[in-house]
Amino acid sequence: MPVESRRTREPVTLTEQSAVAPPSSVMPSAQSPAVIDRQPGLFTLVEAQRVEAEAEAWRAVDTTQRASLEHFVEIYPAGEHASDARRLLQQLSEEQAVHALDLAEATPVNDFAASSEQREAEKLLSEISFAPSREWKEIVAALESYSEAWNTKDVAKILALRPTLGRRTVKEELSSTRSITMRIQPTSVPRIEGDRATVDCIHEVDQVFTDGTDKQNPGTKMTYVLVRRGGSWLIADSR
Repeated sequence: MPVESRRTREPVTLTEQSAVAPPSSVMPSAQSPAVIDRQPGLFTLVEAQRVEAEAEAWRAVDTTQRASLEHFVEIYPAGEHASDARRLLQQLSEEQAVHALDLAEATPVNDFAASSEQREAEKLLSEISFAPSREWKEIVAALESYSEAWNTKDVAKILALRPTLGRRTVKEELSSTRSITMRIQPTSVPRIEGDRATVDCIHEVDQVFTDGTDKQNPGTKMTYVLVRRGGSWLIADSR
């Protein structure tokens, strides 16, 4: 029988190897997503640098100057301190308007109509949105309704005003309480950003338990977080 010849594989030359190897230009760079995925510490470093840059910029802000605050918000519109900068801008507008009105009231009546103080007061007042004033009242009213719901042990109303609480949690809290007196006293102007608001408060609770013992809380500083749903302000959290 004829013997079949066996073909041997020729070794691959350097030229052939370079032909099948991907060029270096398509290899992932040190900052590409592929490398970052394999090196999570790199993302952490980049994020830390960004946070530090914002913190340094915030430390350099002159919180008494509108231009400085506006410049910070322009650079970091969604930064950690952006809400603080916007709140301070609102306060500056209000303080400037009040100051201008105080100056205007000190001007003789006959001169006031044509005074520069009046024109400045009108300009500043026109720049302040009065919509938050109505919202402030709604937010304070929501907090008052919430405390009253606890005082009357109205579980349905408590849950309606603060849906994040569980019904079981509320019932367990009230089951051992004979009477409860809750007071929520705002100590700051609500800070409103769209449909979200935060307000600093003093939170007081006096409880008399079913066993006759009582517990009085003289007052705790607490920040309430509210969200607007369907035109109503609801409590989302307190801390």
